[in-house]
Amino acid sequence: MKKDRFFRRYRRLIELFERHKSLSFEELKRFFDEIDQKIPLEDQLMPNGYNIRTFQRDKLELESLFGVRIISKKKAYYLERDRKDKLLDDLLNRFDLIHLRQIYSKAADALQTEGRKAEGSEQIPIIIKAINDRRSIAFRYHYFDGREPEDKQVSPFLLREYRLRWYLLAQPAETQGLKLYGLDRIQQLQILEQESEDAAENPFEYFRHSIGIMRNEGPPEIIVIETDTQQAHYFDSQPLHSSQQKMEVNEAQDQVFYTYQLHVTYDLLLEFMQFGSRLKVHQPQTLKEQLKRMHAQAAG
Repeated sequence: MKKDRFFRRYRRLIELFERHKSLSFEELKRFFDEIDQKIPLEDQLMPNGYNIRTFQRDKLELESLFGVRIISKKKAYYLERDRKDKLLDDLLNRFDLIHLRQIYSKAADALQTEGRKAEGSEQIPIIIKAINDRRSIAFRYHYFDGREPEDKQVSPFLLREYRLRWYLLAQPAETQGLKLYGLDRIQQLQILEQESEDAAENPFEYFRHSIGIMRNEGPPEIIVIETDTQQAHYFDSQPLHSSQQKMEVNEAQDQVFYTYQLHVTYDLLLEFMQFGSRLKVHQPQTLKEQLKRMHAQAAG
C-alpha cells in the first residue's frame, strides 16, 4: 500500500468523527466506500474495502502518532481529544495539499500558499525538550533596535506563533516576571542542568485577552465593533478571538455588532485596520480615537 494512504485515511477518520460525533463501524465502512468511489483507483484510501482489522490498527496509530483516541461505547465509536489541536489539523491539511499537488502535477502551480517559513522554527525542538524536562536554557539574544546582543538565562514555558514568527515566553533568571523573546533573534541556544524556576504567573493565561503577542497589565476592556452582514460571515466562520460574541444583527441597516474582552494593543489595532471601513469601533472611545489616528497617518 502506498504510504501516503495511511495519513490520508487518518485525516478522513478525524474529519468523519468531528462531523458525526459517533459512528458504528458499518457507517465508517460506508463512508470510506463512498469516498473511494469518487477518486481514481490508484488514489483510493482502501481499494479492497475498509475492514475491522484495518480500523483497529488505525485506532492504535492515531493514538500513538497524534494522541487522538477513538473509544467505543454501546456499539458506537467516539473521537476523544484533550483539546482541538491546531498543529495537528494544520499538519494534515498540508499533507492533503502536498498529495494533491503530486497526483495532479499539471495543476501543481494552481495551489499557492504564502510561501514564507515561520521564522525561528529551527529552535523549537531544543526549547520544547527544555520545557518538557523542566530545564533552564541559555542563549545570546540579538535586538532589532540597535542594542548590543545580551546573554540570557531563562526558564522557558511556552512557544507562540504570530504572523509567521515564533516567540518564547520565559522568565529571566534575574527577574520575577514573564518576558517574550523572538526565536529568530536567539543564537547559541543551549539547555542547562539547572532546573527551571516556577513562573511568577500562569504562563498559559498570559495571552488570554490578547490578539498577537502584546498585552497590557490589568483587566481587559469590553470592545464593541460593527461590521456589515457580508463581513460578518467571515467573523462567524473564523472568530477574531475566543471571547467574540455576536451581540446584535440589523439586516435592514446592514449592521452586525460583536463584543470582545481584550487588551488594547498595537497588535489589536493592526488586526482591526486590515478591515478598513468595514469595521467600526463603538467602544471604548480611546480605541476608536487610536484607530482614527492610525488610519489618518496611513493615508498621509
